[in-house]
Amino acid sequence: AEMLLRFMKSAEAEIRAVGAAIVREEVLDNRPVSAAAREQVRLLIGDSSPRVREQAAATLAAMNDAEALGPLLAQLAIETEPAVRARLADALAPINDLRAVPALLAMLNDPSPLSATAAARALEQLGPRIRDADPALARQTAEALRQVFERLRAGAGTAELREALIDAMAPLRQESLLPTLMRLLEVSRGESSQIRGLALRAIGELGDPRSASVVADYLGDRDPRVRYRAVEALGKLRNADRYWEQLRQRLDPDNEPDPGVQKSAWLVLQSLLPQLAIEELANLAERFRAQPERRMVVLTQLAEKLSDQGRLEQLAGVHQNLGAIHMRLNDPRRAAEYFRLALEYWDSRPQRAEVVVTNLINDRMRALLLDKQYTQAIDFASQNIRQNINHQPAMGALIRQEAERLTTSFAYDDALKLIAAARTMDPPLGPVALDQLTRIETEIRNRLGEPAPATTRAAGR
Repeated sequence: AEMLLRFMKSAEAEIRAVGAAIVREEVLDNRPVSAAAREQVRLLIGDSSPRVREQAAATLAAMNDAEALGPLLAQLAIETEPAVRARLADALAPINDLRAVPALLAMLNDPSPLSATAAARALEQLGPRIRDADPALARQTAEALRQVFERLRAGAGTAELREALIDAMAPLRQESLLPTLMRLLEVSRGESSQIRGLALRAIGELGDPRSASVVADYLGDRDPRVRYRAVEALGKLRNADRYWEQLRQRLDPDNEPDPGVQKSAWLVLQSLLPQLAIEELANLAERFRAQPERRMVVLTQLAEKLSDQGRLEQLAGVHQNLGAIHMRLNDPRRAAEYFRLALEYWDSRPQRAEVVVTNLINDRMRALLLDKQYTQAIDFASQNIRQNINHQPAMGALIRQEAERLTTSFAYDDALKLIAAARTMDPPLGPVALDQLTRIETEIRNRLGEPAPATTRAAGR
């Protein structure tokens, strides 16, 4: 610590700058910095060397030092070096004190684009606090940003500053900025893709639902950066659900080649699902038939809405579809639960749709078997055979098929467990099914070098 202070108090400017840089590295590495070292960095803000002042300001920016507010503002009032002025603005931003705003607003008119850009970036960081703490100051800041932007001509020398000004407008969320931002989207202006994208972002931050139709138009822009910003902005508007179909189109690789835009569109669309009507959700789910993960998300939301409205028969159909999707996604446990829910509805009805119920029984049995819930599967099969003996052949066939699949996969222990559980069924499986299971067990035990089942040996005598 003493060596560091000697560096910062050295007669050589280069050494003082090195000392301030070391403090910055310690802050960035989360190492403790002494109070004396912090105070010395504040003093270096007024150093005679521009190089030292610039490094001291960079260090204070990393320190986020509220006690440096006074020295920073005092130096900014007299500083003439553009690079140092820019660093001073950088250091003021994280302090998040509104007393810095007047100086930063004045700095927007700095003849140096570097300094003016730094001021705009600092105001962007301060934007949320300005907006929430002082509405009048927010309006004043927005107007200052607008005036500076309007005076600037588009060109290589002003591009970064113009972008920073739009970025600073966004967090203020001032309705007065909307006309300026909307004009930036006009084709006749010939604005860059970057400017148009930033304007869309700022429009989204304003949250004015009247801008939704304009924002939606840019979902098909030629530039993926603009399309991304349009998706992002639309997601922040409360009436964005009206444009769910346009968002869905951004998920289709034939319409949207950019993966980033596709991902953003899906995130926004997911956030809008609770706002969609039942018919819209059903339509959207149908569009996702070839995309089971997305279809599952939509159907889950649809199920919630149907439940809330008491549309139980439709809900049972959605539960059946969700079960089928989980089977497709190799999640038989959740599939079995959804099939159970669908069956519960039909079991509660005085007149059951027998074809639907039979399919659900078979689907749930498959799911239980795939999930290796053999006890539950056998109990379920027994229950259904007791209720209707006509289910016996199908139950036997499903158990046999699973035992064969397990044997083919060399999952002999599981196959033997299933066969043992099947023999406990009450009422039992039919003789054909039992003989088939015995044959499978015999094959397994032969492969394992174990004695054949007793029933087989008895039959052979």
